[in-house]
Amino acid sequence: RRMAAYAPTPAQTSPIVAMLRVAATTLDRPVRGCIDDRDGRSAITDKYLIAQSFFIHSTDLMARTAAVLGKTEDEAYYRELAGRLRRAYRAEYVTPSGRLVSSTQTAYVLALHFDLLPEDLRPQAVQRLVDNIRSYGHLTTGFLGTPYLLHVLTRFGHPDLAYELLERQVAERTAS
Repeated sequence: RRMAAYAPTPAQTSPIVAMLRVAATTLDRPVRGCIDDRDGRSAITDKYLIAQSFFIHSTDLMARTAAVLGKTEDEAYYRELAGRLRRAYRAEYVTPSGRLVSSTQTAYVLALHFDLLPEDLRPQAVQRLVDNIRSYGHLTTGFLGTPYLLHVLTRFGHPDLAYELLERQVAERTAS
């Protein structure tokens, strides 16, 4: 009986019903300004892959910090931990051919920037990243991968694409 007091009145629901009707009639048309993902290429990176990537990076930073401070036992501990974490990352997120389970720009940028892949798999990973960027025609990295993207592209021999992306961003900003 108390719940009836919280039920919306017809006047309150009519805007909701109207909104749902409009949404239902536009589901088959792309919405202007939104990314259309009809081909199934969503740019959503596995959140556990992201967390593990940053955990390994943080562990590497701890090892380097311990080295600078002369804490050799701490350095050894964090280097060993980072090695175990890298092996676990590779077992969970990297196929034997070097493909990441999340085939997004962010996944490849983090794996390459944080040196999470064995050296022999890095060229394929870089090529997958470049192919992904070219197929989308723009960045899909978001705030977690964007700070490292240009560094990764230049480090692994694609400064032309890095400049192209940078110039495109500057041109888009100055045009608006």
